[in-house]
Amino acid sequence: MQSRILKNSLKILIFILCLNSCAPSKKEQWQTLFNGRDLEGWSVKCSDGNLDFWSVENGVLVANSLGRTDHDYNWLQSEREFTDFELKFSFQVFPEVTGNAGLQFRSRWDPQAQVQWKDSMLTGWLDGPQADINPSGPWRNGLIYDETRGHQRWISPSLENWVIDSASYTPARVIQHPAPRWNEMVISCWGTRIQTKVNGILITDYDGEGVLNDEFHTKYKVGMQGHIAFQIHRANEVHVRFKDIKIKEL
Repeated sequence: MQSRILKNSLKILIFILCLNSCAPSKKEQWQTLFNGRDLEGWSVKCSDGNLDFWSVENGVLVANSLGRTDHDYNWLQSEREFTDFELKFSFQVFPEVTGNAGLQFRSRWDPQAQVQWKDSMLTGWLDGPQADINPSGPWRNGLIYDETRGHQRWISPSLENWVIDSASYTPARVIQHPAPRWNEMVISCWGTRIQTKVNGILITDYDGEGVLNDEFHTKYKVGMQGHIAFQIHRANEVHVRFKDIKIKEL
């Protein structure tokens, strides 16, 4: 009898050990980045003191600069940094809004940076790549623009600057649901490889070798590691809502 109990106990112990050895590490599990209550774990980064464009309403993160064009770039940056990961979130857009937004990743805020933007000199900058979110031009959603000083251009597709046209660069399939429906974006980064998907459609499959690890990204410590940040474009009236913001480190 004691022998049988011992054997059964040993089997249970072996089973538990197998479960623990096969279970994914904490880094490989989905982690929630937004608690749905407040902006804990995030901070506003801007050079002009506009801190009121970000709020939480009914469990949803809201970016709202409607009625305001007198502002610089404005970011909501995560306190945590990430290297290789899969990030997913839902976003809600209002097509009548013409302002541009985006999700930066592997990025970093430099409050001392001096950046020329048209006829203005801006103080403070968030270097790093960005997956575009453009309510009025959904064909741009998921394309990658690089805000890093020394680039500040589209890198996927690879272009000289910020100029891009829908006739040449619209993906084969584009789906964007207007509010009240939600869209999903997934951003996957491992090494210099970046993939973006919008509503299950692969938009970008980019190998940034020689770009994401070049002298500019290395200088500003971005491209391969950094923070996540939602963006409101300078002088734009933006209204985008976000929820279910989760990350799985790889």
